[in-house]
Amino acid sequence: MLAELRRLVEEYPLWQRFRGQFMLALYRSGRRVEALAAYAALRGRLGDGYAIEPGAALQLLHHRILHDDVSLHAWAGPPVLLPHDVTDFTGRQDLLDQAIGAQVVLHGPAGVGSRQHPAGDPPLPARPPPGCARPRTAPQ
Repeated sequence: MLAELRRLVEEYPLWQRFRGQFMLALYRSGRRVEALAAYAALRGRLGDGYAIEPGAALQLLHHRILHDDVSLHAWAGPPVLLPHDVTDFTGRQDLLDQAIGAQVVLHGPAGVGSRQHPAGDPPLPARPPPGCARPRTAPQ
């Protein structure tokens, strides 16, 4: 994304919206000094060529970056818990093989696997997506 924004800023050096998006992307990438330098470059170009300052929105973004405003940090949302790993169906592999694809009612005392769906949870990726966690309930 940074490469594309950099290209747009170079192709349209006076378009402040592109410059602001580029500055924000730099800042969120941990490149605060470069974000501030991008503002300074535009400010110098506008001042030298047109005797004007950047617009209010870009000035505000510059101020917020300068003061490390935490509201600018990217927020991925709350973590998502995925179903726990199924390590065993309490020794009932033969019954499990019969139950796959059939309608089954499980009954039994607590702690012997009657609560776990016989087919297991839907297939999960090998690694959870970023921001997701899978609780571990069995020893690895």
